[in-house]
Amino acid sequence: MIEGRKAGDHGRVMRYGMVGGAPGSFIGRGHRAAISLEGCARLVAGCFSQSEEKNRQEGQQLGLDPERVYATFSDMALAEAGRNDPIPDP
Repeated sequence: MIEGRKAGDHGRVMRYGMVGGAPGSFIGRGHRAAISLEGCARLVAGCFSQSEEKNRQEGQQLGLDPERVYATFSDMALAEAGRNDPIPDP
């Protein structure tokens, strides 16, 4: 996960990044479906595959900003940790 929850954050949407779950991956789709069941989480970044094409394809399919689809999980962790995106109101 990219960000955690703090006391008093009830009703806010948690933003998260995903590692794995490339096109054709059953488990990736299952995990995304499960985390979104209650509408309290939103995928914002990912490193879905070691294949550049599959990685790009999955990010596009999921509607992610291409700049937030990373070649490696460590690239994602470093870049996302440095972001200071505003937290939207519930």
